[in-house]
Amino acid sequence: MTPKRRRDSSDVRRRSFNFQLRRFLSSRTSQKSIRTSTMMRSLAAVLLVVISLSASCQGKVYSRCKLAKELKCVYGFPQSSLANWVCLVQAASSFNTAAVGYYGAIASRPHKGYGLFQISDYFWCNSGTGMNGCSISCAKLKDNNIADDVKCARKIFGRQGFNAWPGWRNKCNGKNLSSYTRGCKLTC
Repeated sequence: MTPKRRRDSSDVRRRSFNFQLRRFLSSRTSQKSIRTSTMMRSLAAVLLVVISLSASCQGKVYSRCKLAKELKCVYGFPQSSLANWVCLVQAASSFNTAAVGYYGAIASRPHKGYGLFQISDYFWCNSGTGMNGCSISCAKLKDNNIADDVKCARKIFGRQGFNAWPGWRNKCNGKNLSSYTRGCKLTC
């Protein structure tokens, strides 16, 4: 039989100290854990806002088939003209709704094209100067909602046809454009 060890006052103090030290450290750890958790949530919220803002600044980039289907099914474009529109958009903006192109001077004033259809700020949208034929802010043409872009593009097309767009004249006019809608599922 092993003899029982006698507890002296130093042993009791040491155990008490160890217990208090563990309790102190665990409370510090949980406080630190709470602070870290709060910081991580704050960081995640800030990151989410930054990602949201950068996504809205970049705009939406369509694929040729998605654009063709949306133009036909949502905006009622005839299937016979879809290849021309898709070619025009690829030539003008590379399918990017937030595109801004810089063009030469008209009446000694440089002008820009905005959005999916690269609508001119000199004639069709308002950037502070120009004619604003579509009665719309150029900034509205750079968002993901293309309804106003389509409305303005139709107005331009009604007055000047596809020739209004230099991109269409240079890359699409007189060419076989069937590849722009080939393989696309265009049923609504």
